[in-house]
Amino acid sequence: YCFSAPRRAVRLLLLGFLMYLCYEIVQLKFMIATFRFFLVVCFLFVITPKLSAQCYSGNYTVGPSVSADFALIEDAIDSLVLHGMCGHVNLQIESGTYTNTALEIPNISGNGVNAQLTIESLSGNPATTVLDRGNTSGTSNDFLVKPNGVSHLMIRNLTLRRTGTLGSVGRVIYGEGNNSVLAFHNNTLQTSGISAFIVSFIASADSVLIDSCTFNNGGTGISATALTTNHLEVSNSNFNGQRDKGIYFSGTVQNTVIRKNNIDINSNQDQAYGISTFDAANTILIEQNVIDISNASDPNYTPAGIEVKSNNAVTDVS
Repeated sequence: YCFSAPRRAVRLLLLGFLMYLCYEIVQLKFMIATFRFFLVVCFLFVITPKLSAQCYSGNYTVGPSVSADFALIEDAIDSLVLHGMCGHVNLQIESGTYTNTALEIPNISGNGVNAQLTIESLSGNPATTVLDRGNTSGTSNDFLVKPNGVSHLMIRNLTLRRTGTLGSVGRVIYGEGNNSVLAFHNNTLQTSGISAFIVSFIASADSVLIDSCTFNNGGTGISATALTTNHLEVSNSNFNGQRDKGIYFSGTVQNTVIRKNNIDINSNQDQAYGISTFDAANTILIEQNVIDISNASDPNYTPAGIEVKSNNAVTDVS
């Protein structure tokens, strides 16, 4: 009996130790589980690369290099449409020639004044980065770039080229849908379509600026018809070898500025005009343009540097 108390004490000590050990094991498992959860959180929010399902903001590279974010510009636009924009996005295209380009730019979630979209060459030189498209069939498919409901879009420092046996087709930029605040800067745009519009807008837009661009060949350099816009401006650009018109606009175009352009029409058409406006509403300013027309074929028609017809409110032509 004298040894029973120590034995009970030992048993209690052993029981306490076992309970403590169980507690530590539970705590260890909890710590391991917590650590695993922390790793998962880190993976999702830190390790996951910028091309995740999150919306886009920042600079992204397009091209064939290993470090590029997208192989083709069409892939980049598709991903923007899928995930949206939450800040300014610059898609910078590596040097090279990209054939069979058919780039439609629709409405993108988040796109706007605080999330503007820029598509440009990485080099900043139009000669080094060429987007090219050949023959197409059907009017709706006749484009290289189609803004279609996009807002705050800038395209700059690129060569946009239509090649092939194109005839009356061969549009380079085809504006469709309700676009707003579009800018085209320092691009070379050319077509082998002898009667084609290089740039054609057929739907409404809230502002279109074309600056320091070069237009080569085609029937008409810029055609803006049935266009409702608060501002259309074409400035500091060169038009070379068009067969019909350099710049043509009609419909409810408001606050139009055509300034400091060099327009060289090499025509074998019945009528040839450097700048032609028809039924354009409100204010038109045409100034400091240099226009040259050669080879107009029909003596019954008189070529004109500037043609102004029907219901135009012209503030100044100089």
